[in-house]
Amino acid sequence: MSGKSNARLTGARIAGQATFTPSYQKPGSDKPIPSKCDVNVTVNVRQRKHTFKITGWGKMAEIMARGCAVGKELTIDGRLDSYRGNCWLPPDAAGNINFVANADGTPLKITKVGITVEDIHFGADSKKLIAEEVNAGLRPLNYAVPGSVEQTQWLQMCATKNNEQYVPGNATFGYAKVRIIEGTTLVNPAVAQNAVQGAAQFANNVQQQVVNPAVQPVVVHNQAMGYSVAPPVQPVVQQPAAQVVV
Repeated sequence: MSGKSNARLTGARIAGQATFTPSYQKPGSDKPIPSKCDVNVTVNVRQRKHTFKITGWGKMAEIMARGCAVGKELTIDGRLDSYRGNCWLPPDAAGNINFVANADGTPLKITKVGITVEDIHFGADSKKLIAEEVNAGLRPLNYAVPGSVEQTQWLQMCATKNNEQYVPGNATFGYAKVRIIEGTTLVNPAVAQNAVQGAAQFANNVQQQVVNPAVQPVVVHNQAMGYSVAPPVQPVVQQPAAQVVV
């Protein structure tokens, strides 16, 4: 870390599932709150493991939700921010984590330091994630073999995933769980390719055994997020009018 407000974390790892909060608007307000993504990361400093909460807003929140898989390596540039958060106790024998309580039973709040992400670079996936996705059929076994059919299929899957948009009503978006603020209204969610459509595209590619060496990088918000062998198709999806502010 350098300077009074700027921060850089290198060699960090995603420590838990990210939380994505879609853009929303409070009753009586004409100013929408942009989408947000929060996730904890760990980094080793002088042989000690430190945990930080990193937060992305707007387009960066979407990038983080799509890419922040547990165990993934990343480098972050951003700014330091302080916030009030619960003081947590170490896990008990059953693995439960409880907060430190005040005399009245409410959580004890302390000042913590987080990082608002301005730029992010994803590194390698964890071996555990790779094994889980291969076993679940979400990643071809030979995805890393250069020039193979399965690598081409994997690059197509990455392109589809990295152009996915949040679909209202879904409990997850990318690798993140979705948090909806009660009593608010979602603001103009951009509905495009979802996981079902991505899976259908992948199944079609497998059936046809398509191999195209003209692989092009997919760049989202100036961030290289994957590769594509064809421009992504964005089908028209009916938006749920009851929850959407147009």
